[in-house]
Amino acid sequence: MKISDLVHSTNTTTLQPIAFTLPDEEDETSEIDSADGGLEVNIRARRVVVPPQQKDYLESIFQVTPYPDNELKRELADKFKTTPRKIQVWFQNRRQKQRIENG
Repeated sequence: MKISDLVHSTNTTTLQPIAFTLPDEEDETSEIDSADGGLEVNIRARRVVVPPQQKDYLESIFQVTPYPDNELKRELADKFKTTPRKIQVWFQNRRQKQRIENG
C-alpha cells in the first residue's frame, strides 16, 4: 500500500523530519547488579516529539489503516527521515491510545 493511495489532500512537501527533544535534565539512569557482580547502567531513551503537521498526517493514515504494512512503514520513514521501527512504534502507541479511549 502506498502513501499516495491513502492520503490525497495533504501537502507533504513541507513535512519536516521527526525532531528529537533534548531533556533539560540529565537522562534518568539506574544501576543494577549484574550476574557477574558488576554494575550495569540503564539509560532511558529520549522521547520523540512528532511535529503537529506530521502527527496530523500519521493520524489521517491511521484512520484508513491502523496496521500499516512494511512497505508503507518504509515509505513513511523515508518521508520523515526516520526509521521504520519508529513509525511502527508510533502506530502501536496510537492503537493502544484508541483501545484506552474506547474502554
